[in-house]
Amino acid sequence: MPRTILLGDEAVATAAIHSGVTGGYSYPGTPSTEILETFQKLGRRVPFHKVHAHWCANEKTAYEAAMGHSYAGHRSMVSFKHVGLNVAMDPYMSSAITGCNGGMVIAVADDPGMHSSQSEQDSRFLSHFALLPCLEPWDQQAAYDWTRAAFDLSEEFKLPVMVRLVTRLAHSRASVELQPPLETVPAVPPVGDWRGWTLLPANAKPNYERLLSKQERLSQRLEEGPYFQLDETGNRSYGIIATGLGVNYVKEAFDRYNVRHPLLCVGAYPVPDALLRKMFHMCDCILLVEEGMPLLERILHAAGLTTRELLRGRLTGDLPRSGELTPEIVATALGVKVPSEDVLAARTSDQPLPVVSRPPQLCAGCSHIDVFTTIDKITGGNNNARVFGDIGCYTLAALPPYDTMHTCVDMGASIPMAIGASQAGLSPAIAVIGDSTFTHSGMTGLADAINQHANVVVIISDNSTTAMTGGQPDIATGEDLVRIVKGLGIDEDHVHFIDANKAHHAEMEDALRREVEYEGPSVLVFRRPCIHNPRRDKAEAAELESAQKEVQQQRLQAANKQAAGELAAEAEAVPEGRPKIRDSFGPDFKRDLIMAGVGGQGILVIAHTVGITATRLGMYVKQAETHGMSQRGGAVISHVRYGVNPVHSDLVERGQGDILLAVEPMEALRWTGYLGPHGHLVASVKPVVNVPNYPELEEVLAHIQSFAAHTLLDADRLASQAGWAKSANMVLLGAVAPLLGFDDRDINLTLEEVWRPKGEKVITVNQRAYQYGRDAGLFYRALIEGGVAPADALVLASETEPSPDALHFVPAWAETLARDAGRSIVNAIHESNRPASVDPSQLAAIME
Repeated sequence: MPRTILLGDEAVATAAIHSGVTGGYSYPGTPSTEILETFQKLGRRVPFHKVHAHWCANEKTAYEAAMGHSYAGHRSMVSFKHVGLNVAMDPYMSSAITGCNGGMVIAVADDPGMHSSQSEQDSRFLSHFALLPCLEPWDQQAAYDWTRAAFDLSEEFKLPVMVRLVTRLAHSRASVELQPPLETVPAVPPVGDWRGWTLLPANAKPNYERLLSKQERLSQRLEEGPYFQLDETGNRSYGIIATGLGVNYVKEAFDRYNVRHPLLCVGAYPVPDALLRKMFHMCDCILLVEEGMPLLERILHAAGLTTRELLRGRLTGDLPRSGELTPEIVATALGVKVPSEDVLAARTSDQPLPVVSRPPQLCAGCSHIDVFTTIDKITGGNNNARVFGDIGCYTLAALPPYDTMHTCVDMGASIPMAIGASQAGLSPAIAVIGDSTFTHSGMTGLADAINQHANVVVIISDNSTTAMTGGQPDIATGEDLVRIVKGLGIDEDHVHFIDANKAHHAEMEDALRREVEYEGPSVLVFRRPCIHNPRRDKAEAAELESAQKEVQQQRLQAANKQAAGELAAEAEAVPEGRPKIRDSFGPDFKRDLIMAGVGGQGILVIAHTVGITATRLGMYVKQAETHGMSQRGGAVISHVRYGVNPVHSDLVERGQGDILLAVEPMEALRWTGYLGPHGHLVASVKPVVNVPNYPELEEVLAHIQSFAAHTLLDADRLASQAGWAKSANMVLLGAVAPLLGFDDRDINLTLEEVWRPKGEKVITVNQRAYQYGRDAGLFYRALIEGGVAPADALVLASETEPSPDALHFVPAWAETLARDAGRSIVNAIHESNRPASVDPSQLAAIME
């Protein structure tokens, strides 16, 4: 099968489908959401058996559904983020005792650095705690290969197997070589002996003994697999043990800083003692590199295999105790002198850059805004009032300009915390919870409030979706929520169902005011669907239709081939490997790109387009993405690295980037520290002013124009000329294209692939925007080289008719603008309502 570029999440989901999994269950949470989304999308396209893919009420019910699927003899997968495993801990621990029947994989995505989480807990500790095997892939290929292997391992040992991802793997892309899917769905008979799955003490005790007895054989089996790699070359004054994603940081540090030490790569737990002892015997000192908490470091100290002097890592301070690692951090721990942030900043500017913080925020038109406007109106000035929040988009109300929420701890905490606070004397105690979070873990809190007749006001801010993670369907919304609330026992006189919009603000305020005065529990359901729901619904309908057509085609093709006797020959076909790289790229070709902007500007689409193109050309690719809360009007960044040689880290080294592409001007300046001495900055002039202290645009643009190698365009204007104002990202892709090393044909092929689901018209307009950007970018750079001032080059490149012939007119424009009337000509072009001719001989028409 051909290579494809996949997120780590997508690699896991694809492996599950290819392994014959028929049951996938999850609750959404960044960075794990894309696992079930991909599983669902691929499952719809499986032609010959039913694939169940479901968003569940919470992680506990998802886990139990996966257990039931396994019990019945079929392969299953449950996926969630690290704190979701907390919710599923009860069945998780019990599943270690029951074991499994059909293969069962637990895909957990941890979040070191807390990009979109309230903690950076490490799920490997819970694998160790439960005595369950854990696989920790170090790249996307391993995520695919090892997930497939995990199902076999699960069935061999009759145990659930954890596959642990981290954000930088879950949300980064790389090229992956897929293998043919299983032709038949693996299945075993349902469990026949009730005792193994009925955990009375008399049954649980022997089950636990069986679990203990499997540990030594499990360790041996893992050692036989691809999960441990030992390279004994290099300076033995240091040896390095690297786990999971840490392997990539070490290898990248080796390449960047020309150091080499013996390296043991660890990708599974439990870790065989023999490999660890060999490293300690071979090297004077060991640096333990773990992406996450120091699990293995603690185990080694506890087992007495080493001393603090011989083993260094996060516990000793040689590596940071918290947060993500980087190749630079690893290199510093090895004694390499890495340039400081101050040195890198001095390379780009000798003055402070006009950059301000851009936190995520509620979307314009969001129904949560109406809810918090109402709360502020009723509670304003009451210092005793407290608003206990929960997890969802509405958590952003803790930030300016609302500053309304006082707590946000975990899923469902709002109502119980409000109960406790009210009983300690705080009043009014208001709990704000979303519709999805309410059915996840809010109903039990409300039951407590009813049982205790607690003096709390519960506001369910109902936007009819799980919006923060991308708009997944939820369990109950609208009138269904009202029925649940009344069914739990809330007095009907204190249940309100009101549309959350400006027309109903007075009604919302009156209801909240009356319930704040009431001594007892009350519920207000403020409902208005998320403004993005219609778009998502349309996309979902199109996806379903596409999947149905694809399944019909597969069934027809299979029937025709079976009739012709071709199925067996196809099954024996050899998968395609990496395409041969063109000689024109040279033996050391590489590019390191940073792409930046504001959530919603299509940064990830640009990055994905570049990554797909590089993959098709046979290159090694790594692409890191920002997902989650940053999409809500916050700063977004994507790293893209590709070349003819292996790429280990997905992160561009600060001070070494080749290209910085920014769809928003201030965001260009935010990331200039990544540019190398010869790096090129490509940016658009139109600002996104969604923060109160946005700097003066003229100052921002002046800083951009001070870079020797830069391209500055009005991408929005060019996009409108191309026929779609939202294609500004494609304009900038075109502007940067000549610097990427690809042919236009290569990128246009990718644009067809990326935009095909939207139809031919959308493909055409995006390819046109790309071409306009390419022509304008070349024109701008040629004008600068021809001595034209950057401000004039900006107008000419952005506001004349885009043309591949524009370069021919550069000398004439330079000569024209050198005259006294040059400024008037530029002003006339800028003030015109239509694009001017790129030919300066048409000046009369321009001046008219």
